[in-house]
Amino acid sequence: MTFVKRHFKKILASAISLITAGVIASAASAAVSQNVKTAPSAGSQRSAPSLQITERRFKNRENGFEAEIPFSELYNSATRLSTHEYERLSALAFEKGEYDALRLWNVKDYDALGKMLPRERGYYLRALETEESIGSKIKSTASEFGGSMHKLVHRIKSPASAYEAAHDRPDSNGSIKQVKDLVRYCVILDDDSYTASTRKILGTLIRNGYAVTAVWNAWTDTGYPYRAINVTMLSPERTKFELQFQTRNGALINDLTHNLYEKRRLLNKSSDEYAEILKEQRELADQISIPRGVGALPDFNHRKKSAV
Repeated sequence: MTFVKRHFKKILASAISLITAGVIASAASAAVSQNVKTAPSAGSQRSAPSLQITERRFKNRENGFEAEIPFSELYNSATRLSTHEYERLSALAFEKGEYDALRLWNVKDYDALGKMLPRERGYYLRALETEESIGSKIKSTASEFGGSMHKLVHRIKSPASAYEAAHDRPDSNGSIKQVKDLVRYCVILDDDSYTASTRKILGTLIRNGYAVTAVWNAWTDTGYPYRAINVTMLSPERTKFELQFQTRNGALINDLTHNLYEKRRLLNKSSDEYAEILKEQRELADQISIPRGVGALPDFNHRKKSAV
């Protein structure tokens, strides 16, 4: 009898253990179900983020990120993306260090992502995925020659701006592949060393496998209200990006003229308001001191711009 009782207790303990394990598994499953959103039934391409995305989201909350992945509004919008595209966005935000840039996106950007063809989104995301390695090299090289980075949070072109450049401007050619500044940087240099440092930075990048495909010396382009040197480059990964060289006070004034440009480009060139804004832009640009010797840096593969 003692033998039977002893084995009965073991069997009972095992049964209780199995029941407890089942309850815990059910609770865990329910918790995951609550954390992983069920996608709206609005198309076969749209599906819920994977468990890995959800786990990464909550893991990074503990690291000080605000609330959720910065494009949670994107998931709640009408834009249709695949699970793989959500995973790539998640990796960009939390693994490749683009969180600060992606969180600036808004509903216009989500709409633009939706309007892109799948191959366009693929090209756009591939460009963004190479930014981390490019940016690291640009920052270290600029620092080596006395340069500092300006407005680095805007280092990637937003989806709305990228789509507009490819499709909605008078000079658009309908191809996101032709947009030269999906990735872009601005280096600030002192007036006294501006010309020499620009040469040294470009020379160092070229020796490290980067290629210059175009140069616009806007310092010599007096008809356009902008003062800087803009260089279009190819990274070793063959990503096209733009590198701007500006002076300290030039960067402040160029920022002001850019805001005016955003207004002016929506106006008819023959309107009085267009002429007034252009006049203000030129007056501001004329206040920027011209670095010594900058005229010796030639344009390359670039056609001068005209504001009129």
